[in-house]
Amino acid sequence: MAAKVLTVSDGVVHGTREDRSGAALEARLADEGWTIAERAVCADGVESVASTIARLAGDFHGLIVTTGGTGFGPRDRTPEGTRVVLDREAPGLARPCASSTRWDGSPGAWPAQSALPSCSTPRGRAAAVWSASRPSSTLCPTRCASSSTMQIPTRATDPMDTPADYDFMAQAIAAAAGVRHATSPNPWVGAVVVADGVVVGTGATSPPGGPHAEVHALASAGASAQGATLYATLEPCGHQGRTGPCTEAILGAGVARVVVGVADPDPDVGGRGLALLREGGVEVVEGVAAAEVAEQLAPYLHQRRTGRPYVVLKLAATLDGRIAAPDGSSAWITGPEARVDAHRLRAESDAVCVGAGTIRLDDPALTVRDWAPPGGGLVGDPRRIVLGHVAEGAGVQPAESHEGSLEDLLDRLGAEGVLQLLVEGGADVAGRFHRAGLVDRYVVYLAPALLGGDDGRPLLAGPGAPTMAELCRGRFASVVAFGDDLRLDLVLDGS
Repeated sequence: MAAKVLTVSDGVVHGTREDRSGAALEARLADEGWTIAERAVCADGVESVASTIARLAGDFHGLIVTTGGTGFGPRDRTPEGTRVVLDREAPGLARPCASSTRWDGSPGAWPAQSALPSCSTPRGRAAAVWSASRPSSTLCPTRCASSSTMQIPTRATDPMDTPADYDFMAQAIAAAAGVRHATSPNPWVGAVVVADGVVVGTGATSPPGGPHAEVHALASAGASAQGATLYATLEPCGHQGRTGPCTEAILGAGVARVVVGVADPDPDVGGRGLALLREGGVEVVEGVAAAEVAEQLAPYLHQRRTGRPYVVLKLAATLDGRIAAPDGSSAWITGPEARVDAHRLRAESDAVCVGAGTIRLDDPALTVRDWAPPGGGLVGDPRRIVLGHVAEGAGVQPAESHEGSLEDLLDRLGAEGVLQLLVEGGADVAGRFHRAGLVDRYVVYLAPALLGGDDGRPLLAGPGAPTMAELCRGRFASVVAFGDDLRLDLVLDGS
């Protein structure tokens, strides 16, 4: 069975290649000293290659081998094969650095230990090595609750791009992930400046009113930006807003080449930024790691294109699909690690919506309490919206009461600049949003627990599909373990 192989360091893919025989490849790698760190990660066929790399964290240096799948792109899965993560525990394995010569995936002998690029920085950790037969209570090691998912880049089709473009765009994506919670209603953008193959400046969008990512990166690069390449996850703006046009800063710094992940659908930008750069003599490359950037910026892109916020429906359930006991109690279905991640999800949302019944039963505050950004800093609470009447003394106050249709609510919030709405209501509210076709992403925290009957509250209340022919189907965009619980992200077909 054929195999596809990726070399990974610091969360970035440095090379890819194919091998006709997966079994022979594993044997050859074993002879070279590689050991199996993980096998059948997260129940193969569910977790994508990109999710595997993101979960491994930035200090992983090793190989990922997939067999039986259809490719090694960010969404490729291995439904009929396996995914094996290999690592070495040899002393002194060094961390690749920006100035290293990276293996480009060209045919030939598989790179041995000495072929991996390195610098003098010592390796951050030695991986916990799992053998294929070693028992483990965790199929999918817990991702650090404070981490932000970073996807690996895919090949774009622009003839002007280079293999290194994907590495550097991945670093821009990582920079953007660090400010995901802090920039709305502006997009969370990352940028890096590269001169002679070395990153000389990095930046990410400031909170509203502050400099954009490109300006931060250029300031960090200083004079080194002259003749350099700027990588930005989103098209630089070319208009005057609360800050000046990023295109002016780029042209003023003497940047020779700009590589962009996706164009900005905002009516004030809409390709104008790229056109201004081209008019100024800058080489522009579009579409590098476009799928990963679009995933990272999904709420912003959705709101700009539709005028409505990106709706995330969050639920916590037992394995038999119950979100509360018959008496209405639900504290706590999931463990502390999952609840921390749920607070991170709140921090990333501009508004949170619940039903009046949830307020009367649980009296939640709906604030961000259990999560803080890895780099420190303040985290604001989302706007709280209650469907129905809310009492003055309720813990959710200050809150907004909404009595109209869900569509009217989304139209109003979109017009007010809300990019992401987190729906945390009970089964009734969840069912209403679902049946109206208003959910863009379902996030279900699944606990290894059973209520053991049909009298608990289901995930979605109300009438469902009357026949199997009308079943709603989709794909798991992400499956991640938090402690003993799983977070399942579902995107329905056509979303």
